[in-house]
Amino acid sequence: MMLRFDSRQALASQNYFYVNFFSYISGLCLTVGVMHFFDSAQPALLYLVPACILSSLLTAAVRGELKTLLTFSEEQSKQDGDDKKGR
Repeated sequence: MMLRFDSRQALASQNYFYVNFFSYISGLCLTVGVMHFFDSAQPALLYLVPACILSSLLTAAVRGELKTLLTFSEEQSKQDGDDKKGR
């Protein structure tokens, strides 16, 4: 999703994707570390989801694009669909 956001915003680099990818790997490592430390299974999503969401929000806040990120949608508006039908 962050790669699509980067491409739709026509950004020169893929900052959101790279930050989100790094956060996913960090969350996965944290999951494995906690699993070995406590010697019991841990749900990976307990660490992955907050890591990915918070990193995306923090990146957007630092770049001043928080509103753009929160209002991003991949759905086509009805007007866009009508324009394509009329062509």
